[in-house]
Amino acid sequence: MEGAKKFDAGLGVGVAYEINKFFIDLTGEFGLAKIYDGDGAPKNMNFSIGVGYKF
Repeated sequence: MEGAKKFDAGLGVGVAYEINKFFIDLTGEFGLAKIYDGDGAPKNMNFSIGVGYKF
């Protein structure tokens, strides 16, 4: 992508809850650098949900 920055740093946070062998995981990642220069430029952001079973 033309004009996009090639480097980003961010913070990640998450929580997990486990009942017996089942678990749920919620994670968020937040970029600290803007993708482009200029006012109102977006930052990277990601959310994920995990559901699983431990054998």
